[in-house]
Amino acid sequence: FFGLKREPFGDNIRPSELFELPGLRHVASMAEAVWLNKSHFAFTGPTGCGKSSIIRYICDRQERLGAKVMLLNGGDWGFGEFLRQVMGALNIDFRAYQPSTMIRLIQAQMAKLAEDGHTVMLVVDEADKLRNDAFYQLHLPITAPERGEALATLIVCGQDSLADKLANPLAAPIRTRMYPGHYIPPINRQVYHDYVTHHMQLCGLRGDCVDELALEHIWKATSGNLHSIGMTFRFALQYAANNGIPKVDAACAKAAFSDWWAMGQSFSPFTGQGGMDG
Repeated sequence: FFGLKREPFGDNIRPSELFELPGLRHVASMAEAVWLNKSHFAFTGPTGCGKSSIIRYICDRQERLGAKVMLLNGGDWGFGEFLRQVMGALNIDFRAYQPSTMIRLIQAQMAKLAEDGHTVMLVVDEADKLRNDAFYQLHLPITAPERGEALATLIVCGQDSLADKLANPLAAPIRTRMYPGHYIPPINRQVYHDYVTHHMQLCGLRGDCVDELALEHIWKATSGNLHSIGMTFRFALQYAANNGIPKVDAACAKAAFSDWWAMGQSFSPFTGQGGMDG
């Protein structure tokens, strides 16, 4: 309907096409610095501020610089499950090993990679979900047992609670090996407008297809959360297309962000019709 070249606000865009969020270049340069100096780094920020996009940019950049990058998405894991995830990323045959055995296998594989000229970077997104006992021992699999030097650079990012977990005395072994962290703030209105314009250009959407009131409503309704912005924008475009509306206006934006649960019944922003009672 709008003559788009590709899916708007898609998740599968190339790292080179990512919008340059505030802090992106700084965090990327710090990641490179700690990688070169065999140190570690953490950064935090609220949901939807762009942390995962920055992680993608870092991973792509470091791979092009020659690092062996392993990206994990954190979960409600203790230390044993964290080790199993690292073993999977290193393609180590998994069996019901004891943690001490898993640590030795990981250390040996990382040492082999270093001998082959591949400096390792282990990146953990959503690291705030890891349990405290994982932070207490996080340094063990990435440290050479004989010399005490780092076998890999560790980059962890997550929501604000990650800073609290790293401040816990139990996390001192890894925290004392880390460069001071960085905080990614929520986006402001100017960044929001630049972000939307960037994605509109990527998908080939003309600027006159969206009015200012629609943009303002999406900004207020999403509280600047990048995930919500993209989803709401796509729904507003779909609503306009399905209803033959040539320009996304405030009504389209409101329909896209309707509070379905408060209505007491299923409601489709695409048809405007109620569905089966929920």
